[in-house]
Amino acid sequence: MANHVVLIDISVSEKYRVRGYPTLCIINKNGKAEYAKLGYSENLEKEVDSVLNKMKQQN
Repeated sequence: MANHVVLIDISVSEKYRVRGYPTLCIINKNGKAEYAKLGYSENLEKEVDSVLNKMKQQN
């Protein structure tokens, strides 16, 4: 699985409706946002791990 990081790109922000920063989006290989989070959460690492594990299982 390739991971790509886009820090700030207005076209990506518009496509995924980013309304504030920090925003974390996990986008699948088809371009669908599997997860989006605005702001910080103490459970962020667990949430991201869970989403990534589900995505790995789908492949």
